[in-house]
Amino acid sequence: MTTSMGFSAKHTENKLGIMVTTFPLYTNNQEVVTVGITPSYTLRKREYLDVALFVSGCASNISLNSNSGDYFIHSGLGLELDVTLVDFAMWQLLIGYGFRNINDPNNLVATPTIGTGLYFDLFGK
Repeated sequence: MTTSMGFSAKHTENKLGIMVTTFPLYTNNQEVVTVGITPSYTLRKREYLDVALFVSGCASNISLNSNSGDYFIHSGLGLELDVTLVDFAMWQLLIGYGFRNINDPNNLVATPTIGTGLYFDLFGK
């Protein structure tokens, strides 16, 4: 089981959407930078609930110091549910299957995944 948090931006035009997520984390002995991109295709659009398919890709860099680091590439696919809470806020639920460490076949892990996010429309519709 893993957990994560980050900063995301999402744009949807007609039935196609794109979400970009990143989160840098710095501690005393570790630096972690993650960048992800998630394209989606809307299957059903309603006033309070949108249903879409998504495919995601993510690259993580874990570095113990500035001179070395390990890179991991992750991917996923599944169903996206976007629930409109009020005019300026949406709750998103992503349910699917995730593939971790796809750049290292000896450590490839495939598991069911669930992701969630709360999004605010900062610029108006």
